[in-house]
Parts: sequence; structure tokens; C-alpha cells
Amino acid sequence: MKAVSIKQPWASLIVQGIKGIENRTWPTKFRGTVYVHASLKPARFEFEMPGQATAQEIQISSALNEAEEEELFGCIIGQVDIVDCVINHPSQWAEKGTVNGKQIYNWVLANPVQYKNPIWNVKGKLSFWEPDITLQICEGCQEPENIDNMITNEEAQWFCTDCVTGYQQESENWKCRVCGCTNNDCGQCVEKTGHPCHWVEENLCSACEGEDE
Repeated sequence: MKAVSIKQPWASLIVQGIKGIENRTWPTKFRGTVYVHASLKPARFEFEMPGQATAQEIQISSALNEAEEEELFGCIIGQVDIVDCVINHPSQWAEKGTVNGKQIYNWVLANPVQYKNPIWNVKGKLSFWEPDITLQICEGCQEPENIDNMITNEEAQWFCTDCVTGYQQESENWKCRVCGCTNNDCGQCVEKTGHPCHWVEENLCSACEGEDE
């Protein structure tokens, strides 16, 4: 899947579903889902607040503070769909006119997803680009993760570290309903099949799969 680098706080505002427009000085015909990569450096801007801050300015400031606190820079923080590319979109987030003589285009976004666990240490690039790491969907949280930071089981299912810890804790008290083996005792399964079993579902081990029907 392609990725696009966006400076903070815009990246966080997009995956949080607050900012539905990405402003660029070049149009795109691409339609589909992209990874949202938070650039290493934040955007530069100044608030015009002679009096009370506007709701939009509060959202921007809050997102930037959160990004700085959680160090959400140089990482993939979510995904979003690009559904259109127009000029002069009515959204409050849409910039209009030109910058340095270049027309501003408003990419229209939809279906934002903020990842529970950002994919860290990813170097961004200009335009659309493919991450130079191997990403795998976690069977637990259904979010992509760097495969180097994941654990796989006997069924070639991949889990992020958070989900595999939860799975291990959950399965500690499981007992096979056919042979009675547990996480700590599968000796009879080794004798039966020649190798340790694994869970195919709650309270059913791989050595007994199909025997309880």
C-alpha cells in the first residue's frame, strides 16, 4: 500500500477524523487507501489570536501537543482514503488560491483510521511512496505492524507484541476439551503426533482437531 508523508499536527488531525482535507500544490488522480506517515519535522505556522482562540486553533494546538508528548514523528500513525481532488473545497480546512504561483489542490479524505500502535522509525519521502519495511496485519488488533517486531505461531498467524501478550495471558487457563492438555503440559500430544500442539480454538488443541465432532 502506498504512503504519504504529512507534517504534524495535520497528520494526527487527519487520522483522528478531524481534518478531512489535505492541501497540496499538485493534483492527484489516485483514489484509494494510503498510510499516513507523520514527517520528522512539524509544520510551521502562527496563530492569529488577538483575543480568544478559535475552535480550529484549539484543535491544531491540542494535536501538536499530543504529537510532541507521544513523539509521533517519523512514523506511520494510521491510514485514510483519498476519494477526490478539487480546488476551492468548502471545508474550513481547505486552503484556496495559490502558493508561490502554484495552484492549491484539496485532496478530499474519508474513512480515517488511527493506529493503536504507530509503526516507528519509518523514513518518509516526497509524493506517494512504498514503505521500505515489510508490513503484516496483526491477527489480534487487525492493524499493520513491522514484521520484524512481530511474533508468529504454528499456524503462520502474526501478532504484534501487545496482542501476543494478551493471547498468552488469555490462553493460560485453557484446557483441551478432548485430551485435557494445557499450555504447561502437552506431553501426551507430543507422544501422539511427535511434536507439541498449539491452540486451534479456545479449549481445543491441534492434536485433537476434528476428534470432538
